[in-house]
Amino acid sequence: MKIRLRLILAFSACLMLVFGILCIIVFSSVRQLTEKSFHAQAVSQLERVEERIKTFMEPGVMSVRYLADLEVVRTSRGRLTSYIDTKTTTTLLYKNHPPHERRIYDEFIRIWHANRNFGLVFMANDDGQYAQAPEGHLKYAGYDPRKRPWYQEGMQSGRDVFFSSLYQTSGGGMVCSILVKTRDMEGKPLGLLGVDYSLQSLTTDLSTRNILETGYLVVLDARGNTLIDGRSQGNVSKNPEEFSR
Repeated sequence: MKIRLRLILAFSACLMLVFGILCIIVFSSVRQLTEKSFHAQAVSQLERVEERIKTFMEPGVMSVRYLADLEVVRTSRGRLTSYIDTKTTTTLLYKNHPPHERRIYDEFIRIWHANRNFGLVFMANDDGQYAQAPEGHLKYAGYDPRKRPWYQEGMQSGRDVFFSSLYQTSGGGMVCSILVKTRDMEGKPLGLLGVDYSLQSLTTDLSTRNILETGYLVVLDARGNTLIDGRSQGNVSKNPEEFSR
């Protein structure tokens, strides 16, 4: 009887041990599957965010590429307004533009009307001349676009299309400039053409998104400036700067 009892107890202990091992294996497998599912869902949501950003920026990229390829732009060297030698602040008015610049202005303003996210559409050539739309903006005496950070960054970039650092306008809106290098009809470097692109609707959309319901989204630009910080449910620039074209 004692031997039978011992055998039963030993058998029960073995069953409990096997059951415990099976529970550990099952738990580990479920946990691995859960982690893989969690990772896959998170990656899928982040990929959708990335696609949203690309789709949002695409009209700006296509527009500057289109403008840079126009003959009226590529033949503009020496035919735009220069402020380098002016003595007083100047208001940019269509009637004061030379004929070639008016043709460029007409193209710029047509593109400007085509997208509500577009701010200034502008260009600067390697001779220091400059044009922009819409009209009415001030240009200061001695203004030389070649000395501006956006021009220097764009020309030094190894890419044809360049995104400027994030900045804030005087009205507090978050903006980046989309810049493209221009070339004359012979293919020689001419300067830069760009558009100020408002990110307000993009940041409003992304700042309210959650990752897997409990996570939050943080979006940085290539320089480490914060475009979106889901922890504050809004868009915050790490080092916002008021910008002057």
